Amino acid sequence: MLGAGVLVRRYYINPGRWRNSRNVITTVKIILNKMKKTVIKISIFIGLVTWIHVSYSQSDFWTQKNDYAGQGRRSAVGFSIGNKGYMGTGDSPVAYSDFWEYDPATDLWTQKADFGGGNRTRAVGFSIGDKGYIGTGYDGGAFRKDFWEYDPDSNIWEQKTDFGGSEIAFAVGFSIGTKGYIGTGSSGGPGTSDFWEYNQVSDLWIQKSDFGGAARNIAVGFSIGNKGYIGSGYSATGGAEADFWEYDPINDAWTQKADCGGSARTKGVGFSINDKGYIGTGIGSVDGSTDFWEYDPGIDTWTQRADVGGSNRYYACGFSVGNKGYIGAGWDATNNAQDFWEYTPNLTAIIESATVNKVRLHPNPTTGKFTLQINVTETQDMKFKIVNILGQEVFSEELKQVTGAYGKEIDLTGNARGVYYLQVITSQGVLNKKIVIE
Repeated sequence: MLGAGVLVRRYYINPGRWRNSRNVITTVKIILNKMKKTVIKISIFIGLVTWIHVSYSQSDFWTQKNDYAGQGRRSAVGFSIGNKGYMGTGDSPVAYSDFWEYDPATDLWTQKADFGGGNRTRAVGFSIGDKGYIGTGYDGGAFRKDFWEYDPDSNIWEQKTDFGGSEIAFAVGFSIGTKGYIGTGSSGGPGTSDFWEYNQVSDLWIQKSDFGGAARNIAVGFSIGNKGYIGSGYSATGGAEADFWEYDPINDAWTQKADCGGSARTKGVGFSINDKGYIGTGIGSVDGSTDFWEYDPGIDTWTQRADVGGSNRYYACGFSVGNKGYIGAGWDATNNAQDFWEYTPNLTAIIESATVNKVRLHPNPTTGKFTLQINVTETQDMKFKIVNILGQEVFSEELKQVTGAYGKEIDLTGNARGVYYLQVITSQGVLNKKIVIE
């Protein structure tokens, strides 16, 4: 019996090929060759059964993609805009200025205009809407505070107002809505707790409340919804840290949350997917790691997930595109890495709660038209949306004070055939269910 939440694929085999063990082995080799980039566990049932279970050892998994197209490096920056990822700068150990776009749909890298600020490493990056931003860092001779905006449509970098704090490297950056944030970092000392907000419209920086923990650098940050998060890193008082903090931009306040999963670490990488945050790799109890942890802000809990593919590493680069996460490059204690990995969380399992249950789609698979049915046992607001495998929204609706049975006819016949995901969003989190359009 397979445990709950395990992704299962069935490969049907001509019964005539099961006449001897050699044919069985040959068939398994064919299947393995087709899935050579995915870590799998196989159970074979021989006899009257004419199929093989191929199941992932965890409900989430990593898949190796095409190597990063630039030179192997560490301390690069990455972000996503729409359905594309971007990665550049860094060092090996000479600082680079090259900048690349990654297309998850084709698994291809395309070189773009070099970063406008010249050679740079240990910088920070994030995106706001349809623009990307990179700033601060080290140019190989001096710490910097310049700040640049990237327009993917024109493939042009434009210099914006310098970062509001001092020249700095190894800071943390993320965005919430139409604002960007940069904090912590170092200009040669043990670290700072400064924290600044960038207004994209006015092109101005405003200093906000200092980071809630000890001054530090080489931490990890990301945003989930309307909150920001910073954790781990290196401080002068504690060395590698494990504390984790939530930032509320409305109240300009920090709240300490559950310590990061795993041991205290520095030089890690993080990103968010939907309503969850992720932290992994870095230096903790060992010099470089592959462990990977998921944070659920709804219950303030960390859960260990599938280890990052490839070798142990730190100073890696990460970002998310739609429902997938990506980690690549970094230092593996021997070389500057180029390998690049895609993370797939468990998006197909429906987690029914005490107040929202019996989420049903009929028919599924569908030709495009289907009925959504949700049973709500406690009155609440909710939103549901449907996204494709790249995370692009194709349908959404917000509902106020819903209770009892809710039903709606949905028509997606204008969309391409393939896999989509329904996301039911409530105060308790996001519930996901797969839709197949045939």
